[in-house]
Amino acid sequence: MARMGTCFTCPNAIITVEHLPALVLVNAVSAPDAAVNPTTWQKVWGFIHEATVTILQMFPRDAVEEARLHTDEVLVDLGLRHEMRGPADA
Repeated sequence: MARMGTCFTCPNAIITVEHLPALVLVNAVSAPDAAVNPTTWQKVWGFIHEATVTILQMFPRDAVEEARLHTDEVLVDLGLRHEMRGPADA
């Protein structure tokens, strides 16, 4: 089992326009501005967020903007989202 978003860090990944809504969503979920603990964020989400930023830059801006309209259609389990960002009291 892999953490959500790690597929975008694989050097063998083939990412197409159809993957853009998921990519945009993972980019938003892994954004550092919502991190409770920057050290935990860097360890857990840093490499994922960096990969999504890099990949999004490879697609035309209009394709990325269109994908933003479809992130609500992405099936993803965000149940561990806050736990993986670090405990609130850390």
